[in-house]
Amino acid sequence: MMGYAQEFSSLAREKKKIGLREAEIIARMALLQEALVEEYQQQGLQRMTVDGVTIYLAEEIWAGGMKTVINGIETVDRQGTCNALIDAGYPEFVKVDFNVNTVSAWVRELDRNENGDPILPVMLEGRINIAHVWKLKTRISG
Repeated sequence: MMGYAQEFSSLAREKKKIGLREAEIIARMALLQEALVEEYQQQGLQRMTVDGVTIYLAEEIWAGGMKTVINGIETVDRQGTCNALIDAGYPEFVKVDFNVNTVSAWVRELDRNENGDPILPVMLEGRINIAHVWKLKTRISG
């Protein structure tokens, strides 16, 4: 068992180092991308191959909620956008949904019964799946 724990510990340290390096690379690439996109657009380039890596310009179009400014604060009017889509005849783009992370955080804050399970409001009993997941985590000192 100690051999597995030793390997797990070693891999946790290596993962942390790789994660830190990955964050540095992502940040640097974001800065370079900003400059390169501008350069590509100015020169009318679509692609360039450097050291066997093709770097190409790709357009992505994203739609989202209408942005509004209230008291100097920019917000997204999701409900207004939902209403507009429905009114325009596109109800298939609108759905009632919930955020798993938000609901899970709320459930974790509920009181617990003698078995350690969250005590749900009666109207939700049997209508929400509660899963207990156990994972090994690491905390690296220094």
